[in-house]
Amino acid sequence: MTARLRLVFTDDLDEAKGVSTEIGDDGETVILALDGTVRELHLTAAHAARLRGDVEPYLAAGHEPGAEPQPAPAPQQHFGPAGPRQRREIPGTREFYAVLRAWAAEDGTEIETAPGRANTYVYPRELRLRYVTHLAKQAARGGPDGDAARARLAMAAVLGFPSPEEQPGPGRR
Repeated sequence: MTARLRLVFTDDLDEAKGVSTEIGDDGETVILALDGTVRELHLTAAHAARLRGDVEPYLAAGHEPGAEPQPAPAPQQHFGPAGPRQRREIPGTREFYAVLRAWAAEDGTEIETAPGRANTYVYPRELRLRYVTHLAKQAARGGPDGDAARARLAMAAVLGFPSPEEQPGPGRR
């Protein structure tokens, strides 16, 4: 008789929710440290990618321990009707707006571009209010999608989006 022992790694994020998901051949082990707490996570490729996407803006803004902080990137020069102006992009904004545009497309809302300016989109206040309200509902549901929604709500606040509480309702304008 031959006995076989099979070692199976399950996704720690799913396991914490009571679901057993094998990480598979493309899964990986990720070591994460925050505030002196170090954790080793066995994650599916999708969960590892989402973790990296969520943490990337913080890593980009930081510097190696003991090293000097990196100087802010030089502002990009833009020329508009009023002449040259300076603009510095906040890390993660391109991804944030891409997700917003995808959500709007699924919702059947077309986002217009600024007249005469390709790839410069116009996000009306009403659309931004609907989006942050959608994110707030998604965040309230919890889970990994809720975590991502909370991160996007934080980015929306940084970008000056109205808060979900500003949504007009009965008796409010």
